[in-house]
Amino acid sequence: MKSGNPKHSASLKVSPGSRGFTLIETSIALLILMVATLGVAALFAYSINNNSGANDRALALTIAQQQMEKWRKTPILQIVTPPQPEPEVIMAGRSYSVATTVDGTSSLKRVTVQVTPKGAGANWVRSSVTVVTQRSQTGTGPYLP
Repeated sequence: MKSGNPKHSASLKVSPGSRGFTLIETSIALLILMVATLGVAALFAYSINNNSGANDRALALTIAQQQMEKWRKTPILQIVTPPQPEPEVIMAGRSYSVATTVDGTSSLKRVTVQVTPKGAGANWVRSSVTVVTQRSQTGTGPYLP
């Protein structure tokens, strides 16, 4: 039995200019999306490298500060350049080389600690960290009674 209601008819009206996307248009759109996705992936790789290098520098700075604290509690007359090469330090599963130099007189010494990640390359984020301090003879000045 046929329904006389026009809302139930199965015919669709399509305008002549709207036929959908062609295969070429779809391919061009996919190519544009692929280039954008590769750009984002390269950005992620760059940020991972820099974050890893920043972590190395933070750990190297921690090691340098620990070495400085060791020199700080050492009496000034016992502060001398240690034998080289110094033993490597391992922190958070990473290896670091430490180089300490001491310059100056018996009353004023300059201590330089340089810490370099073992996996350091030409990249700026994996460069060494240098901490410098000066130590002087402890004592009271001439104006204290």
